[in-house]
Amino acid sequence: MMVWMRRVHYSRGFGVQSPSDYAFVRYVVNEHYPYYAYSDLQKEYQKFPKLSHKMGRLYFRLANYFQAERWTPLSDIPLLYAAYIRRGCRKTRIEPWRQQEAGGRMVCYWMMGDDLQPLEDVCRQARENSVLIVEGIRRNRTTKELWRRIVDDDHTGVTFDLHYLGIVFFDKRRIKQHYKINF
Repeated sequence: MMVWMRRVHYSRGFGVQSPSDYAFVRYVVNEHYPYYAYSDLQKEYQKFPKLSHKMGRLYFRLANYFQAERWTPLSDIPLLYAAYIRRGCRKTRIEPWRQQEAGGRMVCYWMMGDDLQPLEDVCRQARENSVLIVEGIRRNRTTKELWRRIVDDDHTGVTFDLHYLGIVFFDKRRIKQHYKINF
């Protein structure tokens, strides 16, 4: 609740000037419509906590929005999230990162950890239609600093800080911008 209260000024797209970024925040990140698969997944994975399902629903909406050919985990992706992603876009394949592959629409998932090499490879090879989702951006001082370095990196474009995770777009045609969003 404290996180939400501190970020109340960043709710529902407030302060987001770009029409495409506003639409992303309003209709993907903060969409509250009960999609068709939410209740089925909630019943199927009852043992998971409420926050995990909240994050899973976000991954569902992201998968539905991006319609990516593949999601590439740079670290282990939780089973619950994989289920939400597959229901969000049936054509999406969840495949491990291979350095030579960076073409096509791709979403990379990374839980912040010690091994930075895959992250550096993705940032160097990412195309304009690639997206990086970084979970755990506020876990400790080190992850906060690493997230700040990702945001400031020359390879990244528009970034979104959702407190629990960050979303990085690599489309350099868009003006580089960083948004804090109350999710």
